[in-house]
Amino acid sequence: MVKNSEIYCNKCGAKISQDSEYCPKCGAHVGKMGHAKKNLVEREWYIFAYLLEFISGIVIYFTKGQEDKRLLFHSVQAIIIGIIVLVLSAIIFPIAWLIAVLGWVYCMYIGIEAYNGRDVDVPIISNVASSMSNYKSTKS
Repeated sequence: MVKNSEIYCNKCGAKISQDSEYCPKCGAHVGKMGHAKKNLVEREWYIFAYLLEFISGIVIYFTKGQEDKRLLFHSVQAIIIGIIVLVLSAIIFPIAWLIAVLGWVYCMYIGIEAYNGRDVDVPIISNVASSMSNYKSTKS
């Protein structure tokens, strides 16, 4: 992942020099400038994780999330946010549509930030997601 022209390992989050082919911490292969120019399809998984909130979060969790700690972190966040939005929508039924739309917009914001290499810390939820994924957000 790239953040302010710094490169971080997508597997463990460690800082990587731009000419390294492997992460110095976990040994993951990143290729020369491989993470900086990370293929769009891989980066789009972050947006997909939040697209349908908990549904796409679950799909990512059981598929791609097991290979990538950062993606696992974002899938867990999406699942938790989706469940919260669903519960709030059921409790406050008259404005359920508004809660659902606002929740979706917030999720898409987080997904787009993750796509761009920036993690968004959601109070409490990010802590739970970090402990479940063993990924330390670069924002924390």
